[in-house]
Amino acid sequence: MSQHTEYGSQGYSSLKVFLVIVNFLSSLSGLALIGVAIYGAVTDGVARYHWTLPLFTGFLGVMIFFVSFLGCFGAGTESKRVLASYLAGLMVLFVAQLVVLILGYVYSNNVDSTLDKFWQDAYDNHPRSIKKIEHKFECCGFRKILDRPVPNGITDTCSINKKFGYDEPCYDALLETYNDSAYIFATTGIIVAMVQLVALISSGILVKETPDSSDRTNGLLGEHSRLLNSRS
Repeated sequence: MSQHTEYGSQGYSSLKVFLVIVNFLSSLSGLALIGVAIYGAVTDGVARYHWTLPLFTGFLGVMIFFVSFLGCFGAGTESKRVLASYLAGLMVLFVAQLVVLILGYVYSNNVDSTLDKFWQDAYDNHPRSIKKIEHKFECCGFRKILDRPVPNGITDTCSINKKFGYDEPCYDALLETYNDSAYIFATTGIIVAMVQLVALISSGILVKETPDSSDRTNGLLGEHSRLLNSRS
């Protein structure tokens, strides 16, 4: 089957519609990630200790939005050049997300040290944040109730303070929260990567089957010659 025949086939049209829908939804998710990043950057306690999280989230959101926009525009306008640019950008984004997922899995064994460093930094520089954590999870201290609690007076620790009175350390609650967040992040990343893999295959087919400007010109000239010959 010739390229022009496939170009007008039902399969091509279905792939084009599929890419437009997928990339429209993907662009919305990119905007949502940008909003989450902005919220995290201006929220006390998030950017202060994990400034890389809102930064990475915002960067990923921007990348997803622009790559998805390229996909929508390229499929909608049937531009081979734009579709090729979209395919390249999607490949980079797909590989980057896989690297992040792999690194996240590799460094998941360092959760204990990560939480300990976070607690120590907050204890030394931002004790108010520890107090918020203790109040939120109804806990006191890190691994034990006397392990860097806030407040830390001899007779006024959070385990006996009238405003607190908590007798459980915060480590288990923090670890559970971390694991829940990691699970959501990993699950979301895997789902997005699977959708992008399907989009990669579809966009590769579209790039192959979409004629460029010279193909269109030759097709028009061929059709013009055919019409002239049919009249003669």
